[in-house]
Amino acid sequence: MVEPRALSPLAAMAPFASPTVTVSEIPLETKIMVRGRDATPALVQAVAAALGTAPPIVPNTVASAGTRAILWLGPGEWRVVAPDDAPIVLAALQAAVPRTLAAVVDVSDFYTTIRLAGASARTVLAQGCPLDLHPRALRAGQCAQSLLGEVDVLLHLRDDAPTIDLQVRWSHAAHLWAWLTVAAAAVQPA
Repeated sequence: MVEPRALSPLAAMAPFASPTVTVSEIPLETKIMVRGRDATPALVQAVAAALGTAPPIVPNTVASAGTRAILWLGPGEWRVVAPDDAPIVLAALQAAVPRTLAAVVDVSDFYTTIRLAGASARTVLAQGCPLDLHPRALRAGQCAQSLLGEVDVLLHLRDDAPTIDLQVRWSHAAHLWAWLTVAAAAVQPA
């Protein structure tokens, strides 16, 4: 396992806040990829044994296990997100999931999370995301992979406030941060 970096890629950035939206980073969060060929019952059971809950098998949904979230990325592919306890989560998954079923990889130092929250969060995203962001299409407990400001992101809608976590590669984080803060500053309160 690679030791986590002392600083996140956005450590020098101050959170952005307006009356209707905030942009902040959730630094050094654990992210573990589980990638199998398909969501076979054996793989689902192995992941459930390690995490205490079954991973989602319905597209674009999230399962929760305490403070951990398991985001669906594809059939037999999930990203486990948790507070900074990567060694514990990684060891549990590697012990429970046979290598013949899936790869289990710590990608904590590959992605960071930018949190967009507030009444105008969907409006900010709509400026650069091709997804239908209306609450009827993207609700709390769902996730989706998309582009935002020409950057690949994984959106996780945490609640209906809305609070939206955007997972982005470390190498693209500064660009996305700049894009989000400009887009958020352009949103006028209703």
